[in-house]
Amino acid sequence: MEWLAVGFAVILASLLMGLAGFGFAIAAISLMSFVWPVRQIVPFLFVYNLCINVVLLTQLRSYIKPSRVWPQTAGFIPGGLIGLMVLKHSPDSTLKLMIGVTLVIFAVWSLWGRVKTVPRISKKWGFTAGVLGGILGGSVYMPGPPVILLNSLTHTDRFAFKADLQTYFLFSNLFLVFAYADMGLFSLELLKVNLMMAPLMLGGLAAGSIICRHVSDQRFKRIAHGLILIMGCLLVLRALGVVG
Repeated sequence: MEWLAVGFAVILASLLMGLAGFGFAIAAISLMSFVWPVRQIVPFLFVYNLCINVVLLTQLRSYIKPSRVWPQTAGFIPGGLIGLMVLKHSPDSTLKLMIGVTLVIFAVWSLWGRVKTVPRISKKWGFTAGVLGGILGGSVYMPGPPVILLNSLTHTDRFAFKADLQTYFLFSNLFLVFAYADMGLFSLELLKVNLMMAPLMLGGLAAGSIICRHVSDQRFKRIAHGLILIMGCLLVLRALGVVG
């Protein structure tokens, strides 16, 4: 059951990533939190996310514009330090409660949020989103939701949207790799699992790219976000001791 859940999480997350250019960690964590402790999930997903970052940024290199991203990356540094302290000192139940609440908020916004593009927005909001993303990234490896929400308000070009997100994610990963290594989260055994699951991840990414060309990505994303909402609610209830 454990390996089935992990494998399904990798496939679902990769499909969503291939379609939307984000959501890998969010989708994977929503399922893996039921079978693995957070401190095991974080380094496992890190390896895949870093590889995906590099591949997508190579494809989107003509859309990269550092001036759009620096406020978010600057905010990530203090937020990430706070998040790492939360990861180090909090019990697993608290971390999973954080994951559940974040998943619910993100899924509700993704399914029913209606936002209008804002041509210009103060850089302080980028810094604030980066701080919040850093807290979530350092503690439960979900740096995306605050920055995704902000970028959805400011971007009209989907390729620039994806490029900015992947630039931010690459920075956050490079920042976190040293901290996670110092905390002793990486292990040879976990790397072996990464290698074993790699074909599922690559297959999911390829399938997502194919689906994107032939099927409405909005329909698939609604299904995926609906599943994330259910998983988030269940995680919150489990963390609070309402369900076993």
